[in-house]
Amino acid sequence: HYDWRGDKLPRTPWGKTVIYEAHVKGLTYLHPELPEALRGTYSALGHPVMIDYFKALGITALELMPVAQFASEPRLQRMGLSNYWGYNPLAYFCP
Repeated sequence: HYDWRGDKLPRTPWGKTVIYEAHVKGLTYLHPELPEALRGTYSALGHPVMIDYFKALGITALELMPVAQFASEPRLQRMGLSNYWGYNPLAYFCP
């Protein structure tokens, strides 16, 4: 569990907000500077290498691509591909 005590909201004005949309695995899986054990995981996003990367780009907000269970598209399956990004959620609010 993360200890949120002492943390403060950034309060970045909308006009200065820079959002980076990312797929956790896609962004970190092959990153050569991340420890192999962390690549492709949520923990990789919090690694100093990634934090420095976001800061260097001026990123103020990170938006994660869908992280819920999703159905692959039949058309993609016929081509031997999959819906890697997960934009077809399945039973989104089910436990």
